[in-house]
Amino acid sequence: MIKRVLSGAVVGALAATSLVLTAAPASASGSITSWDNGASVTFTSYGEVLKVCDIKPDGHSAVGMLTWEAVETYTYWNPDGNDSCRTWNLSFAEGDQISFAACTGEYASGLISSCNWRDDTA
Repeated sequence: MIKRVLSGAVVGALAATSLVLTAAPASASGSITSWDNGASVTFTSYGEVLKVCDIKPDGHSAVGMLTWEAVETYTYWNPDGNDSCRTWNLSFAEGDQISFAACTGEYASGLISSCNWRDDTA
């Protein structure tokens, strides 16, 4: 009885290990959408493309924020109104750590309100 339990535990551990070893790598491209504040930001790591869309007719501008290697933060405004998008072709080294956010703001004053952040790799 003890032998079966131990061998069952060993088989279970080996199965779990093989699942971990064969798991797919994390995607380096991601998107974040904030329906509450009316902005959608998509970062695509292949080519380092950032797309900022306004998805709500609320009178606010959509804002994308991107922090590179936890050192510099860049702000990308889309003041074009509901159902509009702006796209930027950026350049980062492969494997650089980035964080990006979907925010809303007031373009004229530069005031940015709530944001939702996500971490990714270029």
